[in-house]
Amino acid sequence: MFSFLKGAIGEVHSVNDSDYTVKVKLLEYDGVITEDLQVTTLLSFGKTSYLLPDINTPVLVIFFDDNTDRGFVIAGFYSAKNPSSGTKDTIIFDCEGNYISLDRKNNSIKIVSKEKIEISSKDISFNCDSFSVNAKDINLNGTKSISIKSKIINILGDIKSTFIIYAKDFLKL
Repeated sequence: MFSFLKGAIGEVHSVNDSDYTVKVKLLEYDGVITEDLQVTTLLSFGKTSYLLPDINTPVLVIFFDDNTDRGFVIAGFYSAKNPSSGTKDTIIFDCEGNYISLDRKNNSIKIVSKEKIEISSKDISFNCDSFSVNAKDINLNGTKSISIKSKIINILGDIKSTFIIYAKDFLKL
C-alpha cells in the first residue's frame, strides 16, 4: 500500500524520555496535539546519542496520509523563538549551559561544565607545545608513582613535604 506523506510545522508539546518520543502541537492544524511521535536521528544500532528536542522547540513533522497520529519528527529548526548559540564559525553542543564548542575559525575546542568534567581511560596522553592548568587546588594521586621529567623544573612558592628530602639526593657525587 502506498501512502502519501504530508508535512506540518509545530512545537514540541511534551517529551517522553522512556519511549524517545514527543507530542507536537501542530500550528497548521489549529493547535492539535499529536500522539507520541518518534524522532528521527542520524545514528542508530550502537552509535546512538540522546537528541530529543526540548519542549517548545519548533519542529518539522511528516505524516502518512493525513493521519496526525502516524508520523515522525524529522527536524528541529532555528527561529527567533529558538535561536542557535553557534555561528557559521562556531559549532556548539549545548546542554543546560554545559557545552562543547568547536571553533573552525581559530582551530580550537572549548569544553565548559558547571560542575565537573570526568575523563576515564586506561591511558591518556597530551602532546602539545604548551600545557597550562589554573586551579585553586591541584591534586595528583599516583597509586604507584608520579614522575616529572624536564630539563628545568621551576617551583614558585613554598614547598611543604611530609617526608624528608636531602640535598645529597639532588647532587651528583
